[in-house]
Amino acid sequence: MRFSRFFTREEPVAGLQISEEYLRLVSLETDYKTGEMKVAAIAEEPTPKDTIANGMVKNKDVLISSLKKLGGKIKDGLEYFVVSIPADQVYYKMFPFPKTVSGEKLEEAMKLTVGFQLPFKIEDIYLDWEKPGENKVSEETNEISLAAVRKKIIDDYLECLSKAKINAVAIEFHPLSAMRVVNSDKETYLVSQKNPSGASVFIFKNKLLRFLRSLPKEFVKEDSLSGEIKKVENFYATRNGGVTKSLSFEELGIDPKFSKNAEIKKSESRWLVPTGAALRAVLPRKEDKLISLMPLGTEKAYEYQRAASFSSFITNLSIGISIFFAGSFLASLALMMTIQENFSKQISSLSSLPVSEDVINLESRAEKWNSLIGETGPIVATLPRWSVFFEEFIGILPKDIAVNNISLPSPESRIGINGIAQNRGALNNFRKVLQNWGTVTAVEFPATNLEQRENITFQASFVLGNPGALYNWK
Repeated sequence: MRFSRFFTREEPVAGLQISEEYLRLVSLETDYKTGEMKVAAIAEEPTPKDTIANGMVKNKDVLISSLKKLGGKIKDGLEYFVVSIPADQVYYKMFPFPKTVSGEKLEEAMKLTVGFQLPFKIEDIYLDWEKPGENKVSEETNEISLAAVRKKIIDDYLECLSKAKINAVAIEFHPLSAMRVVNSDKETYLVSQKNPSGASVFIFKNKLLRFLRSLPKEFVKEDSLSGEIKKVENFYATRNGGVTKSLSFEELGIDPKFSKNAEIKKSESRWLVPTGAALRAVLPRKEDKLISLMPLGTEKAYEYQRAASFSSFITNLSIGISIFFAGSFLASLALMMTIQENFSKQISSLSSLPVSEDVINLESRAEKWNSLIGETGPIVATLPRWSVFFEEFIGILPKDIAVNNISLPSPESRIGINGIAQNRGALNNFRKVLQNWGTVTAVEFPATNLEQRENITFQASFVLGNPGALYNWK
C-alpha cells in the first residue's frame, strides 16, 4: 500500500477477470490531454486446468499462485479490483413492475419478490439488485435486475483473493461486465459463450443484460448445444419479442475507444470482460450502485479493505519500531557491560603498581563509576516485558476477531482494545474468552452496534491480574 494514497484517496481500482482458462487484468485512466479513457495496464495469466470448474474454485492453492503471478506482471502495484467471475452458478433475472410502483414501493415490492422467486434460501446466498439507467429500460415498466449466488462460492473466491493480496471492492459476472463495453446497436442480441465446463447463453439489448442461462456439459452435450440455444431463443421470443442477432461471444466487438490498445486489438472479445470490470472500477465508489455479489456494498467493501490495509501497515510499523528500540536497548546494555569490564581490568592492574596519591584518587573515582554502573541493573529491571502479555493474548484470540488497536499505558493501568468481529456470534464468543482469561480481571465489554450482524466494530478494556509478572523477566 502506498502511504500517501491513503490520505489523498487516489488509490486506483482495476478490473480483474477470473475464468477457467485465463486470468486477465485491465486498468484504465483518463488521458488529461484528450479527456479520453485509455488503458493504463493490461496483463494475462493462464489458469491451470481444474483450478476452476462450473464457476467454482476447485484448487485454491493453484488459483492463489496464479493470481500472484498475474500481479507480478504489473509494474504499478494495484491492490483494489472489481472482480468478474464465471456466470455458471449465478441466478439472474429481470423483474418488471408497473410504472406506478416506484421509490420506496418499488423497494418493498422487490423484497417481497425475492422471498418468493429465488431458488435458494436467503440465508445461503449473497444477492443484489439494481435499477438500470433510464435509457436502457422500457417506457411502460420499471425494471429491476437481480443476481444471486451461493455464499460458499463467493467466500472461496474472496479467500483466494485475500491470500494473493488482492482486495475486491465488487464482484460481478462475465456477461454483466462485457455488456458495459460491447460495441453494439439497439438490437436484441443472443450470445453463446463456451467454456470447458459447458456454455452460457445470454441475451442483451441496448447494453442491458435481459436473460442468462448456464448449460453445464454434464446435462447438455456438445452435439445438442445448438438445439438448447434455439430453445432459449424461442422461449425469450414468446415473452419478450424476437432476437435480432444470434452470435458467439468471440464475434463480439469492443467499444472503439478501447480497441486502440494494441493488445486488445489483437482479439477484442478476449478483453471484453476485464475492460468492462475496469470501466466500472473508475466510477467513484459512492456512485457505484451496480450489482455486487459480496457481503458488503462496494463503498463499504472499499473502505473496509483500505482500513484493513492501513491497520496492517500500522501494525508492521509498530513492530518495526519496537524491534529498533529493543535492539538499541540491548546494544546500550552490552556497551555498559563492556565498559564496566574494561574498568574492572584497569583497576585490577593498578593494584600491582606503587600506590601514589594520584592513584588513590583514581581508585576512588573508579569505585564511584562502578557504583553508578551497578545502579543500572535495578533500572533495567523496572522495564516491563510486554511480549509476555502479547504471546498469551495472541494464543486466546479467535480467528474471526481482528484487533485494530491496543492501548498500553502501563502494566498497572487499564488496557483498551478495539477491532472488528465477523459476526455477532464471534463477538459474543470473544467476550466470554476475555471474561474467562485468568490473566486479566475487571473486563469491560460495552454493547454497541446492536443492529449490525456482520463486521461489527467493538471496544473492550481490562486490567492485568498480576502486573508484576511483566517485570520479573530475568
